[in-house]
Amino acid sequence: PAFTKLDLKPSPVMAAFSSRGPNLVTKGILK
Repeated sequence: PAFTKLDLKPSPVMAAFSSRGPNLVTKGILK
């Protein structure tokens, strides 16, 4: 449920990174 809290807040990056991974998210965000 940690990602749930982040999802509610302005932190979609953390939520996605927590669900998938820092590598996938980082690449998507950086790009």
